[in-house]
Amino acid sequence: QEDGDRVAGKEPDQAGVQAGGQPQRRQAVPVDQGDAAGEGGLLQAHVLRDRELPVHGGDAVAGVRQQVRLLLEAPQEPREHQLAVETDDPRLLVDGFIANHRAMIREMRGLPGVIPSRLEEAQTVRHCALSLVGEPIIYPEINRFLDMLHGEGISSFLVSNAQFPEQMERLTPCTQLYVSIDASNPIELQAVDRPIFSDFWERFLACIDLLATKGQRTVFRLTLVKDFNMSQIEGYAALIRRGKPDFVEVKGVTFTGGKRPELGMKNVPWHQEVLNFTQQICDLVEGDYEVASEHAHSCAVLMAHKKFKRGGDWYTHIDFDKFLELAKSGEEFGSEDYMSRTPHWAVLGKGIPGDGGFDPNETHFRRGRRKEAVTE
Repeated sequence: QEDGDRVAGKEPDQAGVQAGGQPQRRQAVPVDQGDAAGEGGLLQAHVLRDRELPVHGGDAVAGVRQQVRLLLEAPQEPREHQLAVETDDPRLLVDGFIANHRAMIREMRGLPGVIPSRLEEAQTVRHCALSLVGEPIIYPEINRFLDMLHGEGISSFLVSNAQFPEQMERLTPCTQLYVSIDASNPIELQAVDRPIFSDFWERFLACIDLLATKGQRTVFRLTLVKDFNMSQIEGYAALIRRGKPDFVEVKGVTFTGGKRPELGMKNVPWHQEVLNFTQQICDLVEGDYEVASEHAHSCAVLMAHKKFKRGGDWYTHIDFDKFLELAKSGEEFGSEDYMSRTPHWAVLGKGIPGDGGFDPNETHFRRGRRKEAVTE
């Protein structure tokens, strides 16, 4: 999960279940390896792209420049202005990620519920998510690393905390570039992210400005935490007008448990609250965006720029083969050059009632019981 995507607290017990035992869309511990068992898989596979296995998540850099409040149980990472560290060769990282991924997949052989065809498919890495703890954009060889990924036929999803404008300006195209927008003003950003730089807000805005110049797919990622960062809606709208992202992904914070909770389930918004919040932002950005998609299973909603809507149909997904072809060509290209049509079930209001965005070909696994997928 990206920085700012989890809340530590106690085990949820009956949290997120209303009277009568009907589950509500309020994010608790996410399902691991769900795709291999046909139980839904990752959020982005349903909201922003087609399901293609597997995704490897990792970080090229360990040092962080923000102590994000939402990762309360994370290991203590170095938080210095300057880090004296050895730099690994990007070839070592790419080969190591692939080898470690395959080793992890092999451990799933024979486990109950694993679909053999999915397990076999997962041997070939197709996507790499550069997020987790740390700031991958400050890896000195990040551009070579991205080129090597693309050369291996692997797409790249890079998440930045928007504190390094110089590195962002030099960044070569990746499949999708995220910026974590954890607050809409300097006071709330300092409270949530606890940045180490005194000029953190100026750095943040500089990165937002640079995002507007990028040709690849760009995403604002908003992780909502009740009582922390859901009050200044106009501020988020102003940042969107400034950065002009292709997409705005709005997600409720994830509850993961913990011994000393600073935040708890009371800070986790319901899916309907996330949807309402997103619609309010959408109404403030001068008609350039619409709420295009949702993934209730992940308590997430997607705003998309209207340029991705053609003839009444949304094209929020990615044509990965086309992206890799364009990335290797050396020619300039834009986000519309590798877009793909959004499946009907992923469009807002078109999916399974009460479970919007969930692939009807999958089975929705619920703790303590197994419910067959709903098919249309």
